[in-house]
Amino acid sequence: MHFIIDCSRQRFSNVSELPMAIDGNSILRFINNDIEKLPLYKDDIGYATLRELYLANNQLIQLSSDRLPPNLTHLEVSSNRLTHLSTQQLPGTLKYLDFRSNFITVLQLEQIHNHLAYLDISKNKLQTLGEDWQRYLSSQQHLSPIQLKISHNEWQCDCLNKQYLQFISDIAVSISDLAYTYCSDRSLGRLSEVQFSDICTTTFEILSIVFGTLGLTSATGFSMVFFKKHILFWMYRNNLCVCCVNYKELEAKKLYDGFIAYPAVDSELLPEFVDRLENEPHNYRMCIYERDWPVGSVIPDCICNSINNSKRTIILLTKHFLNSNWGRLELRAGIRASSQDRTMRLIIVMYPGVDTDNLDSELGTYLKFTIHLKREDPNFWHKLLYAMPHAKGENLNAELV
Repeated sequence: MHFIIDCSRQRFSNVSELPMAIDGNSILRFINNDIEKLPLYKDDIGYATLRELYLANNQLIQLSSDRLPPNLTHLEVSSNRLTHLSTQQLPGTLKYLDFRSNFITVLQLEQIHNHLAYLDISKNKLQTLGEDWQRYLSSQQHLSPIQLKISHNEWQCDCLNKQYLQFISDIAVSISDLAYTYCSDRSLGRLSEVQFSDICTTTFEILSIVFGTLGLTSATGFSMVFFKKHILFWMYRNNLCVCCVNYKELEAKKLYDGFIAYPAVDSELLPEFVDRLENEPHNYRMCIYERDWPVGSVIPDCICNSINNSKRTIILLTKHFLNSNWGRLELRAGIRASSQDRTMRLIIVMYPGVDTDNLDSELGTYLKFTIHLKREDPNFWHKLLYAMPHAKGENLNAELV
């Protein structure tokens, strides 16, 4: 005989007292209420004799053995707020357990339930099943298999859980929703389909990764040492990591961004440099001797002051420049300033027709081992602007050519 008490959807916050013992298979339904705590069964005679208890969609946050009827066979606590579950909290007479749609992260086995036939722990936050549960469920397979539901959890499919994944495969016939049970990393697929070769890296693979990384790091370091200028120029041209092409000396308080050195006979070469460098978008402040040197000043002093007060010295190296005594003086002063500051302050623009074979040993050696710009190079303006000072945050998206 079944005796059913249905108190569902009544907005109860606690289980009503049942003052009389109930014979037979008594069932209590308290579904869709606001119950947060169950009564002590020792204080409620009728509650203590219940066989089935349905508490879905309430506010329970924990269970304990002194608040569950001792002869209970069916317990449904789905859609509550449980985060931890221990079998020690449950009566040993239970056959049917439904804990789906909670927040359970820990599932402890502290008491064996030999009568258990159905266990639903789906839609929780479980990541693995401990070895105690694996042993218990395996032993039940040979006696009376337990029907399981475990889908929609956060199962970890990695090499550390290899044993548990193998266990799931071994008891697959008992898991009714295995087809809907996926790894937390969905790219690995279902638990039943995980390949250990996909989640366990062999020693050979680890060594390959380590040595491959070391090789790549070494190659990158080698490239940065031997191709640094080419790499930085490419980055500047493509507006990538502009902070990498900023030089520390640019912070120095110098009057000019650059000094353009040229002989008077080559003054027709000057306008394109003034137009490109002094106007938008770069707005460099350039020192031009015909415009900026004080009238009547001593030329050697003006040359030295212009170089020392400029962040860059641009030499327009033509055949007329090499034949000029003042030109050679400017070139030597620029070389000396670069050597003292240990920075590439000197920019040499080489024009066609220049014969460097007749230079003295000092100038010839410097030109031989120093990168200089050729005016006929299609990328000349890109390279020149790269060699010029760059203020941090300067807009390099502006048109360069």
